[in-house]
Formats: sequence, C-alpha cells, structure tokens
Amino acid sequence: MKKTVKFALVTVFTFSLGVCAAAASPAIQDISAKFNPNIKYTLDGEEILEGQGAIVYQDRVYLPVRKISEAIGMDVDYENETVILKSAVETESKQQEVTFDGKKFDISFEIPKDISPYVTTEYLEKDAMCILKFEKDGKSANIGFFSFFDEAEYDKMDPTQMPVPTEVLRVDGVVAAFQGLQDMPFEAPSEEADLITLYHDNLDILFDSFTMVAK
Repeated sequence: MKKTVKFALVTVFTFSLGVCAAAASPAIQDISAKFNPNIKYTLDGEEILEGQGAIVYQDRVYLPVRKISEAIGMDVDYENETVILKSAVETESKQQEVTFDGKKFDISFEIPKDISPYVTTEYLEKDAMCILKFEKDGKSANIGFFSFFDEAEYDKMDPTQMPVPTEVLRVDGVVAAFQGLQDMPFEAPSEEADLITLYHDNLDILFDSFTMVAK
C-alpha cells in the first residue's frame, strides 16, 4: 500500500510557484522583497526543508508552496493562475501476468484502496486483453481494460477512423494501452456508483503507477 496524490482541494494563493505577486493585483508586478534564510519549518515537531528560508514582503512571509506541499504528502500544480493542491489518496497494487506474441510480462498498477477489494483482473490471451472487473454485493461490471499491441501495429492506428486505446507504456516493442468506462454502470446515488466515481477520477494514478516488466 502506498499514498498517491490526486485532486481534492483547489485554493487560490496571492503567489504562484516560486513567484510572489501583490494581493488583489490585476496583473503581475515587479516588487521589492527580502529573503530571510533564517526562517525554519517544522512538521510534527521535526524540522523539514532545512536551509530553505522564505521571502518576506510587506511584513508577510511567502512560503515555498511546492516544497511544503510535497513535505506533507501532497502534490501541487499551477494552472490559469491557480495553485492546485492535491491531497493524498491511499492506493493498493494490482498485478497480472500477461503473454503477448510469445513474450511474458508482469504488469502492475495502483488503484484507490477503497475500491481495491472489489476489483480483480483477468487476462484473455486470445484477445490480448487484461480486464478489470468490479464486483460487490452481487453487482458487477467491467470497469476498463488494458490491450496489448505490436508497436508498429499500434502506431498505424488512425484515431479518426476508429477508437484507439490510450497508450500507457512501451516495453520490448509491445504497447500497453488502456480503455476505461464510457458510461456509469450503476445508478446513483449508491455506494457502487461512488466507488466507480472515485476510481474514474483517479485514473491518472493508474497510468502513472503502471509498470510492465519482461520475464
């Protein structure tokens, strides 16, 4: 089990990543600020970010958002003048052995811990497809699948002519691609629908954690 970050909170700050800006200002301005190398940071009583310091402007201390966020188990992004904090989502790993064109691979990926007990994988060798199956209290649905392609075959696919699964990784001339849900398989509100939504909203975790190791 590990923690992986995902969108949960969006906050607008008066400074961007590594750049201080005047509060409530309609545009970026040049400012005169000071750097104080003696400012320290602690987390649960333990010093972190040793030697980081901070910028002081108009008697306010402007902190390094990225470094602080990462130190407390969060990630940070910057888009459209918005600093986006991403809180931690606990995940669990899924593994599956696959065989494609005579080659064997072990694949692994992470999904949210809350849905993990209800998700199993099944590899269909004749279809070169690894299906993700959700089952809970007698309710079941396929919630996505990995397909495996010869690299040259995949590169010839024309997305204007056919749906092309999203490429995840290439190893030894084999492309692993993923196709997720097109529609919600369960009625909302329900626990099943909430779990599927959690899974779908965190697909970037699945993509970022995916590995495929030749045996």
